[in-house]
Amino acid sequence: AILHRHRALVTAAKVEREHHSQSREDVFLCIPPLYHTGAKMHWFGSFLVGGKAVILKGIKPEWILKTASDEQCSIVWLLVPWAQDILDAIERGDIKLEDYDLKKWRLMHIGAQPVPPSLIKRWKKYFPTHAYDTNYGLSESIGPGCVHLGVENEHKVGAIGKAGFGWETKIVDEYRNTVARGEVGELAVKGPGVMTAYYKDEKATADVLADGWLFTGDMAQEDEDGFIFLVDRKKDVIISGGENLYPVQIEDFLRKYDKIKDVAVIGLPDARLGEIATAIIEVKEGFTLTEDEIIVLVYDGEFRTIMSSINFVTGVVTPSQTAVELEAEAGTVDITVTPTIYVWYVNGSKESSGNGTTPDTAFKTLKEALNVYCTDFAIKKRTTSIRNTKKQQ
Repeated sequence: AILHRHRALVTAAKVEREHHSQSREDVFLCIPPLYHTGAKMHWFGSFLVGGKAVILKGIKPEWILKTASDEQCSIVWLLVPWAQDILDAIERGDIKLEDYDLKKWRLMHIGAQPVPPSLIKRWKKYFPTHAYDTNYGLSESIGPGCVHLGVENEHKVGAIGKAGFGWETKIVDEYRNTVARGEVGELAVKGPGVMTAYYKDEKATADVLADGWLFTGDMAQEDEDGFIFLVDRKKDVIISGGENLYPVQIEDFLRKYDKIKDVAVIGLPDARLGEIATAIIEVKEGFTLTEDEIIVLVYDGEFRTIMSSINFVTGVVTPSQTAVELEAEAGTVDITVTPTIYVWYVNGSKESSGNGTTPDTAFKTLKEALNVYCTDFAIKKRTTSIRNTKKQQ
């Protein structure tokens, strides 16, 4: 849990109002769940001017456009996958823009994950009058806005921007000394929206706060014009569709199942979601783990929205690497699959994959197994959609 003063909430409202010039006539369309700081903190800008907001429970392209039309929304905050879905629906002919009255829609802004410049180019093709913006922030900085691109800087799409209204930024090395412009380091922010502490966790607080600065754990670099670009994450948090997924939590959840010996959760690249959560599971010797068991385990558990397919493979695996090391290795492989669970069987359990295959490969490490199956999916993988299977049941 993160502790904030009331001043931080007021700061969020002031920053948003300053960045996006809300007026009483604006209507803000709030789509993400309200536990997401990117939803409510952008909305806060409307509070200062008495502007209207509409909460939409659902992300289908036709729902978003219909609501924007019916409610005459002027500001819509999207995640990258939702924007892509809208554009795909338009290009497939599923949606016809002439069916909607969107003339009030003035600002489309995206946050929570890196924004591909190609996406904004596509967006402007269909919505040429929209202003575009992006923000960077985290719960510890009372949400978005501590770094801000600005609608006037569309030519810098891909950057997260510069220090937001009332904020300071710097990029530091491992000793927290400021690095030279162009060098990669950890992004730190300072301003009135910085948290006071992690609740009852002095060590964690001391690790990220010093002299008013919040050390974000995100690696970044500054270009010649002073715009900040995210490079990588110092922490091994997976960002999938704008949501933070914590590998340790998923691993701990899966390890509760008595047939699972070990598991490593990593993030693999995905064109739509940015990253996809991937669980590499080693089954205990002498046990058989079926697709149906994993489907029930995941679907009925707290991470049912994260994993949507299961890949059964065979082999012997002795885990010897961390999830972070595996993630670095996987990042060099071009993979376009849905959120995935990989299951390895140990010590030759016959037909334990349930697909008639025999365990003919012995792996020494999770890294070795990952490399093989990343380059040989057609032979080694079997996929079952959790959602489709559940629906059929």
